[in-house]
Amino acid sequence: MYEEERNSLMRNIAVKILLVLLFGFLLILLFPMPKLETFYDRIFSENIKNMRDAARSYFTVERLPEEVGDKEVITLREMLDKKIILPFVDRDGNLCDATNSYVEVVKMENEYLFKVYLSCSTKTDYIIEHFGCYEICKDPRCDDLTNEDKDIALEHQFKRTVTKQVVDKYKCPSGYTLEGTVCIKTTDKQDVKNSTFTCPTGYTLNKNNNKCEKSVSTTENAKINCASGYTYSTSKKTCERSVIQNVVASTNCPSEYTFNTSTGNCKRTITTTTEMCSSGYTYNEITKKCEKPITLTGTVVTRQVVTGHTSWVCGEKSYTTQQTQMSTSTFTRRYLKTISGFAGCIGIQCSTKYYIYEECRRSQITSAIRECADSSYKYNSLNNTCTKSGVDKDNSTTTCSTGMISGSLCTVASTSTKTPTYSCPSGYILSGNKCNRTTTDTRTPTYSCNRGRLSGTKCRITTTDRKNPKVVCPPTYSKVGGKCYKTTTVEDKKNAIPTYKNEQVTEYRWSKNTIVNGWIKTGRTR
Repeated sequence: MYEEERNSLMRNIAVKILLVLLFGFLLILLFPMPKLETFYDRIFSENIKNMRDAARSYFTVERLPEEVGDKEVITLREMLDKKIILPFVDRDGNLCDATNSYVEVVKMENEYLFKVYLSCSTKTDYIIEHFGCYEICKDPRCDDLTNEDKDIALEHQFKRTVTKQVVDKYKCPSGYTLEGTVCIKTTDKQDVKNSTFTCPTGYTLNKNNNKCEKSVSTTENAKINCASGYTYSTSKKTCERSVIQNVVASTNCPSEYTFNTSTGNCKRTITTTTEMCSSGYTYNEITKKCEKPITLTGTVVTRQVVTGHTSWVCGEKSYTTQQTQMSTSTFTRRYLKTISGFAGCIGIQCSTKYYIYEECRRSQITSAIRECADSSYKYNSLNNTCTKSGVDKDNSTTTCSTGMISGSLCTVASTSTKTPTYSCPSGYILSGNKCNRTTTDTRTPTYSCNRGRLSGTKCRITTTDRKNPKVVCPPTYSKVGGKCYKTTTVEDKKNAIPTYKNEQVTEYRWSKNTIVNGWIKTGRTR
């Protein structure tokens, strides 16, 4: 009975679970998940429109750029600080980049160009809008129209597509960080000062090791030293030893003979010489050749070099199209201004824009320089020649048939020997070829110290008592080792470099005329 009730309960639970799963599946089929990407794009679009509306309210006539090509920029950070917009977040709930997000207004010829740039963590994009006199008007006549005139005057809307140069992005030099339209680089500047040291009474500061030191002196008898083999005599206060002196006996050779120490004989050398090299040649021990100096002649060449330039000649020149500004060593072109003129007729449709440039030209001044084709030769301007020193080698005679080479001679030597006689100085006794005598050698002892400094026959021992000094730094400085350090941050700001790109945009205008050259009527009136 219990087993049947348990099985029935399990079946009921399984049926309920299947019903819940089936109901969930039906809900998914009937109500699919919305496309979140469209929702996220709408959030980004709303944020960029809010920036645009806030900027349009901020850029009143007084804040707009006045000259064609001028621009004004306000960052999202400045808009938040000025309380002209409330903070907003991106699709993930994160704040967008308030420094790199901005609104830029550029003054064109007949309108203002608004660029709204928004940078968030998940998306970065911008929009371009154009505002003309019908939206931002500085002409007092726009305000002088009466309500009656406005009701009677029917204006037509026209449009045209033009290509305009707009700011794409800003760049910074290496090491700088872009913040809006400003490049910022921060560096740490470290100021180092020597710390102040104070020592206890009786101590002196040693600047070599920055220690407080005090000298303490004591004395002791120095150690007596005699040379090896000597004995100290306390009565004579000298070092003594007995020495048997041996000196070489004097050798006596016959006239024109010299003593040969290696053989012990008296030797006489007879030398005969013959000339080895031809007349005018000298034997070279290094090259083993007979040589004489000669002068070699090289080739003279001429080349042209730029030594200067003529004076610049400048003048203004107008173009109907923009020209590239350039600069070389002989030509420069610099943009001056833009003016409007009429091309053969009168009327707005005949107006032509002229670009005025300053162009300067000059010529190169060249000179001819003569020099040697081979750089190892030396050029002589007096006789227009290239020369260098050389050697003429005579290969016909380079060895001696007999004898040895000595300079440019062949030397042949013969030897004659005789036995020498010996003699001794006074007081010495001859023994073979040696002379002997016995003497007492006396030397003054030397003194040394195992420690301390020698002073006569005493050792003066000086010890140094060292203590660490007290180190003091000026206020706001930190102590590191024996120095005082203070670090300050220096900020360097530069204007960012804009880069431009061409975009096709649609311009709109209102006119009471039914036809405007270069414009297409949209069909809207007011």
